[in-house]
Amino acid sequence: MGARERVTRFASLNVDAAARAVAEVGGLERKQRPALAAGVCRNCGDDDARERAIVPDSDHETNGIALCSNCAEDHTADGSRADCGGLPVARERVLDRDDGRCRGCGVREALVVGDVLHLHAVVSPDGNGHRHVHNVVALCPICHERVHDSG
Repeated sequence: MGARERVTRFASLNVDAAARAVAEVGGLERKQRPALAAGVCRNCGDDDARERAIVPDSDHETNGIALCSNCAEDHTADGSRADCGGLPVARERVLDRDDGRCRGCGVREALVVGDVLHLHAVVSPDGNGHRHVHNVVALCPICHERVHDSG
């Protein structure tokens, strides 16, 4: 499957999943992550993805992202925090999807002292990382540092 077909397939999965999520969520107070089909890589859209930790050594319930084995190899590999700067995704969309909480530890942005939640590209754009909202998560400064120190 070529890159164009993967992007087209991923986009159609995205639209279908978003429509289902809106219909299912309705008036719930807690935000829900847009649900892609189970086993679909959040970076490239390929099948056979499995849940992997975003922040090492964190057991928070939201500290996971589905990645295929190819994208998992590039997951924080030799990435610097500079790789996360200037990502062309809407900060508001990421924070809304992540309920204004760090995906590593669950802290709310309002409780982050002297800073805000950072946007983190799970698979570095310098590697195979796609520049879209599904490859970007909100992390507090401490979890963001832990991710990049582990690579």
